[in-house]
Amino acid sequence: MVGCFDPPIVSLRLGSTLSADDIKDGDDVYFECHVQANPPWRKLHWLHDGLMITHNASARVIRSNQSLVLQKVNRNSSGNYSCSAINGEGETVSNQLALRVKYAPVCATDKIIIVGAFRSESLHIPCEVHADPPPRQFFWKFNNSGETLEIGKERYAKNGSLSVLGYTPVSDQDYGTLTCWGQNEVGLQQWPCFFQVVLAAPTSTPRSSRVDLFVIVNQNPHGIHRRNHELNMAPADDELLPLSERDPIRCRLPSTVKNCTINNQTQSSVEVQCLAGYDGGLPQIFLLELVSGRTGRLRYNMTNPDEPYFVIEPLETLIHYGSLYDEGGLSADDHTLRAIIYAVNQKGRSQGVIVKDFFLESTTTENRAVLTSSSLDSVSPILFGVLLTLLVLCFVIFVRVYYIKATTTATTITNVSADLVKQHGSKQDASTKLGRQRMT
Repeated sequence: MVGCFDPPIVSLRLGSTLSADDIKDGDDVYFECHVQANPPWRKLHWLHDGLMITHNASARVIRSNQSLVLQKVNRNSSGNYSCSAINGEGETVSNQLALRVKYAPVCATDKIIIVGAFRSESLHIPCEVHADPPPRQFFWKFNNSGETLEIGKERYAKNGSLSVLGYTPVSDQDYGTLTCWGQNEVGLQQWPCFFQVVLAAPTSTPRSSRVDLFVIVNQNPHGIHRRNHELNMAPADDELLPLSERDPIRCRLPSTVKNCTINNQTQSSVEVQCLAGYDGGLPQIFLLELVSGRTGRLRYNMTNPDEPYFVIEPLETLIHYGSLYDEGGLSADDHTLRAIIYAVNQKGRSQGVIVKDFFLESTTTENRAVLTSSSLDSVSPILFGVLLTLLVLCFVIFVRVYYIKATTTATTITNVSADLVKQHGSKQDASTKLGRQRMT
């Protein structure tokens, strides 16, 4: 029984015809918000994980009086739901109901994963899915231009939502597309996860230098053959490669970057930009390392997944970065840093390119960064502007002072001349007067 003029009493319940443990992707769900209020409630709100829900018929979210209907729910509909009622005495939020929407497995990524491998190289290929409940089993298939084969269950292992396939390509026919499906109590995965296994060309680089990196391109379940065709397109600088290296399905280490330049130099930062070389048939990333000029030890590194472009800042901090690794700090002659840039793909990294005119050092007295270059760009534009302004100001003051002195001198000469003329005239008048007196 609600007392006189009290805030509402609110409770939330799942629709009476629904079972909270048996809601699957695509089902319709509704909630009922029960309110007792005196005075009567005037506003009712619905919340999903603390965020207010609005009526949106196009999104299949329907509010009707004290009911909330969710049509064709999916995994994004899962979460905590509540309702709140407001009257003249205040607002009350109901209890929370957890909605769990079960769904069949889906790939953790919507991309095709490219795996480069040498002949007779043992691979462990992970297939990860999202599912509720977790998948009970997985299926793997292999497809090349000639056939499609099911892979025996003894070749892969399951660990929760992850299946790991052991695969060793031996001949050219072992390179192609691997597909993986998961299955749980809701059903079989609708679209499989795709892995494109490509041949890696022989290289003199030791395999221990390989980078454990999976390369990803966009997935299109309806057009996997079209994507395979795109993978066989020649690289942009294909004409620079020997004929034996023009097949992009034979992957190798990337080529070195080239034409590295230094831009926008300041006392606190510097930009380094290069041109990318051939990617070796696999997408590549770029790595910049700052190493000690004396010992060659790595002091700092940074990566760019898109292009060989790096902004290094703040310089003074980077100079002393190596002291974090040495108990005794850097020695007096180990403050010099040089920049080296690499291109990296799944097969490893290219030869390093030392950036010319890049040189960082710290003086023992001032601990400041110095960047040497043959250009004059290192001169601060602000300092140059201040110096130019001072020179102009000094010139204006000099001209003004000279003008004032010249004007004063001319005026003085004019006055003196007038006085002399006046005195001379007075003397002549006196002489004339004296001569007349004598004649008389």
